Amino acid sequence: MSSHSRLTTADGGPEAPEPASKLWDFLRETGIVLLAFLLGILGIFDITLLGVLRANEALLAVLAPFAIYQAFRSQSIRRYRWLLILGLLYLAGQIAADLYRHNGPEDFLRGWARIGIMLMALLVSLLWFVRRSKALLAFVFGFFLVAPIRFVLAGELADEENAYKMSFGSSISLGAFLFLCIAPKALRVPAAIAPFLAGIVAILRGGRSLAGITILALATYWVGRLRLFRGRRISRSRLLATAALISGTAWGIFAGYRYAASTGVLGEKALEKYEAQSQTFEGGNVSLFLAGRLELLFSGPKILASPIIGYGSWAKDVDYVWNRAVEVGLDPEEMVGASEGGVGLIPTHSHLLGGWLEAGLPGLLFWGFALFMAMDVLIRQKFIRHPELAPIINYFFVYFLWDVFFSPFGGDRRLWSGVLIAWMASIYYKNKAERKARPSRGSHAEPPRQTLRPDRKRQSILAGHP
Repeated sequence: MSSHSRLTTADGGPEAPEPASKLWDFLRETGIVLLAFLLGILGIFDITLLGVLRANEALLAVLAPFAIYQAFRSQSIRRYRWLLILGLLYLAGQIAADLYRHNGPEDFLRGWARIGIMLMALLVSLLWFVRRSKALLAFVFGFFLVAPIRFVLAGELADEENAYKMSFGSSISLGAFLFLCIAPKALRVPAAIAPFLAGIVAILRGGRSLAGITILALATYWVGRLRLFRGRRISRSRLLATAALISGTAWGIFAGYRYAASTGVLGEKALEKYEAQSQTFEGGNVSLFLAGRLELLFSGPKILASPIIGYGSWAKDVDYVWNRAVEVGLDPEEMVGASEGGVGLIPTHSHLLGGWLEAGLPGLLFWGFALFMAMDVLIRQKFIRHPELAPIINYFFVYFLWDVFFSPFGGDRRLWSGVLIAWMASIYYKNKAERKARPSRGSHAEPPRQTLRPDRKRQSILAGHP
């Protein structure tokens, strides 16, 4: 039998795939889904090597050589070349800064590994996960089980006071958005309310950031449902209306917390925390938001002093942190020893500022581009690859925006950020390609002709309708 006869039937249509081919496809897809789940759930276990690694990061290191080999042979990966180049420049900038600042191996090995893990997760996800909704969901399911399971396994060592916001809260909010994804028509109303209720519970349990992320993600989802953005171009009025809606939601969350905490509605502990943050500076003349993110007062001036070349991994400067704390009216002894990263660590508490401080300009460019992609996808609300997952995509991408601005890059964020950046990049570049292929307004170009499949074309000709 010739190769052509194996591909087509007598009437010119495609031949049904052989059972062996179907079995291979099934095993391959099942294996990828299982691999994605393992890459999430194995975060339960720790491995002591160059600091503390998770078992899923060790699995990622095993997969990396295969992914790199496939990347050199893949045509589809070329679409993401600038993203990957920025990632490699980020790593190169970190290495150069460590060498220039003469940082010790106990710091730079951990710093290089942190970026390397994120880049490996990015590449593996671009090659194997982003086109498969089942694989992405399997990873998410495994990953979000890690924190609750680690809390349970920790037993008496667990931090019960922060258990909800650090271990269970994110999974509960995810469950609410997942319910919104799969709810039938009869349950659309309770499904729409579920994320809002999850946000309220987060506030009551002390998870202010999680509450804001959850409710803001719900707002961005409904912006997409209302279809405020249509067509190729986004009008200025719609952009301003959406920005006002999202900003108003964020302000409402902040104002609601401030009122509830200051009046004792959220409990005695929340009131004590609110009063302590309100009086952080001498005289108390600082906003509640800034009192909760004091790291901005330390990282900003240091970055401006050397915006091109960073200070290297886990940048430390005891004298600077001490003097800066005195300048802004904080306890210098507490600030110098406040971080687990070491005495005198310059606080950033931000992916963006941390990357800029440590790796210099390349760190800013990488996280800045990731931030741009996330905002573009959220604004356009067109999830071409995974439209059925719109609620959880909004949740994850709003969460990512928070991390970029207000969370340190480390721990489980090393792997999670890589997967999430790959996910948003696949949507961003697919949307961009579709916009380029679409004729612009006012164009008189002839629309592309609809191409019939060979079997349908043959039938129409035989029927006398060419």
